[in-house]
Amino acid sequence: MDTIRFVEEFYNFLLPLTQLGITVIAFDGPGQGGASRQGIYMDHAWEKPAKAATDYFELGAADWLGASCGGYMSIRAAAFEPRIKHIISMPTSYSGLDMTLKQMRRGKALELISLFKAGDRKGTEALVAKVRLPSSIFEWCIVQGVHIAGIGPRSESSRTHPGSADSPKRHHCRRR
Repeated sequence: MDTIRFVEEFYNFLLPLTQLGITVIAFDGPGQGGASRQGIYMDHAWEKPAKAATDYFELGAADWLGASCGGYMSIRAAAFEPRIKHIISMPTSYSGLDMTLKQMRRGKALELISLFKAGDRKGTEALVAKVRLPSSIFEWCIVQGVHIAGIGPRSESSRTHPGSADSPKRHHCRRR
């Protein structure tokens, strides 16, 4: 099941803005839809694509709208890109891990964190596989996390967790 979202899904939402005379530039940023399919994976530093877009279109000022994780990234982009004057952040999601853990029973969530922190990849993958159900929000969280992190084709056993042994070592999530 492919649950990856593309900027085209916002077309009907953005079209009325153009009818009001607003210029709209929409794009899939790093880790989103078409960008990740082109090998451009999630990067917390959204001021980089914000700067690239404002430079490319030679914008002196811009208002920025972001949805879901893009809602959080729009805040980050505006903090570092001075040409972004206003933002609309529709629902902000900043932690895929927190969202994923909320889909689990508390005991299982704590068990998953313990296994992950201990570096027990097999145990982590086994627990995720046990909890993972088709069509569940937990399943969506896992699929999205794997996709935006840019983890390529894996064996069936490692498909369940982005930290699996054969995933690239360049993807790390840290809390500060």
